[in-house]
Amino acid sequence: MEDFFVQIEAFIREYIGLITVLVAVFSGIGIVFGKWLISIFRKPVPKEELPPSPASTSTITYSSQGDQQVTNISPSDNAKVEDVHVGDNKLADIIVIQNTFGDPKAEAASQALAKPVESLALSDTEKTDIIRSQQATIARLVEQKSTSMEPDKYDSALAALAKGDPSLADKLLDEALADFEKEIMKAAELYREKGALWFANDTSKALTNYQRAVELAPDSMDGWNSLGHLYQRAGTLDKAEKVYLTMLDDGDQKYQAVAYGNLGVVYQTWGELDKAVTHYEKALAIFEALGLQPGMANQYGNLGIVYQIRGGLDQAVAYYDKALAIFEALGLQAGMAKVYGNLGSTYQTRGERDKAVKFHEKALAIDKKLGHQEGMANQYGNLGNVYQTRGELDQAVAYYEKALAINEALGRQEGMANQYGNLGGVYQTRGELDQAVTHYEKALAIFEKLGHQEGMANQYGNLGIVYQTRGELDQAVAYYEKALAINEALGRQEGMANQYGNLGSVSQTRGELDQAVTYYEKALALFETIGAAPQIEQVKPLLAIIKEEQASALVVTEPGFEGG
Repeated sequence: MEDFFVQIEAFIREYIGLITVLVAVFSGIGIVFGKWLISIFRKPVPKEELPPSPASTSTITYSSQGDQQVTNISPSDNAKVEDVHVGDNKLADIIVIQNTFGDPKAEAASQALAKPVESLALSDTEKTDIIRSQQATIARLVEQKSTSMEPDKYDSALAALAKGDPSLADKLLDEALADFEKEIMKAAELYREKGALWFANDTSKALTNYQRAVELAPDSMDGWNSLGHLYQRAGTLDKAEKVYLTMLDDGDQKYQAVAYGNLGVVYQTWGELDKAVTHYEKALAIFEALGLQPGMANQYGNLGIVYQIRGGLDQAVAYYDKALAIFEALGLQAGMAKVYGNLGSTYQTRGERDKAVKFHEKALAIDKKLGHQEGMANQYGNLGNVYQTRGELDQAVAYYEKALAINEALGRQEGMANQYGNLGGVYQTRGELDQAVTHYEKALAIFEKLGHQEGMANQYGNLGIVYQTRGELDQAVAYYEKALAINEALGRQEGMANQYGNLGSVSQTRGELDQAVTYYEKALALFETIGAAPQIEQVKPLLAIIKEEQASALVVTEPGFEGG
């Protein structure tokens, strides 16, 4: 493959004079165009100048075509044009041909081309550049004539140029450009193939190749889509958004639907849930109109996630079941794994832990079979959460560390942050509060960088619990209120309930029993709305104790709802 790129470089160096200069002759902008062509293969576009995209469409894998046969063009001493000399006289005196082309037709063409340049509204330097390029073009045509099996067509082109007719030379240009563009498209395809090789295992290498692919073939929506997913994984969501907005400009409705769905994921991460739903519904409408069932299933799953975040677990399950039915009917294993994982999280929220484990393990088995590293990491983390809830901390840590290792290898920022937070929870349970704070702060730093509102709220809540445990109640309240504000903005009922419970615990510790009852009742109402059985069982006894002992000086407190 590397040999192929060397061949392309050689091909371009040989053809670039002909292509660039002919365009200069015919359009007046050839110098700029030529420099652009050269820059494509000699100087990659800086990454920061590129448009920067959980459900997504699968990346299409390409197969390379047969090798293109390229005829090398070698320079000839007989067609060499020496340096241009610039003086103070009129333009006709500026350009001096130090060496003839050895071809009367070429000399006549060169003189005919140079003459009208004098009347252009350009500086002498610009005119000199154009005439120099014209001479280089003539030299290339002479060289092509000497090696071509059809020299007459070059003679005809030169004769026509001498009469001011560029049409035959233009045809030669079209032939050269056609070959050139084929090579560019082939190179772009190979870059996409290289990116696909690394997509699952090395985000940085995959990014490099897909960035190059879209530079060379900006009309390839599959390249843009894969690039957007990689930006998402790397945590550069602003670049991912730009990529997906670029895809919306494509005339193909399928890619527009893909872009809407992916933009929904970005906005969901940023906590803009209404905007996310709007984009998911736009994507769903297009996929339904096109009859593309995999796309429909992805959007059902995405809408389910939003309902789950907002505490509408029954609606979430309904959407997950719709998605699962399509994936199972089509035999799409990757989609089935995602839905199984989401259903597992729903059952975990409801306190049905055995059912949660069953679904997480089903998802994990499929992801392992497919070699889907990101999915495996998600399920290891989910299983860790279940075992932590059960109090089996060593088992939980083992799963969290597996998940963290995969996410670090992938450079997947959000996944790393989730596991730092989970490990912080284990350290907190074990009483290792300094270690807990370190992990929570690492998680928070990543979530803040990503603009991931839900993750930020979780870590603010977790840090509040640590400070409450240390007796620093004012600091604890500050963190709980930060978490509550985000959850209220998101409409995330489980997170709001957790923070009401935490604030109730602080009020109870301070002896502000009426305030504590108010907070606990708010928490209980929300937990009952979403059907969070474990939390309901936690809050009800606390309320009963406070109400029974409000007149007593001795009040039992139990700080520490979940951080979210």
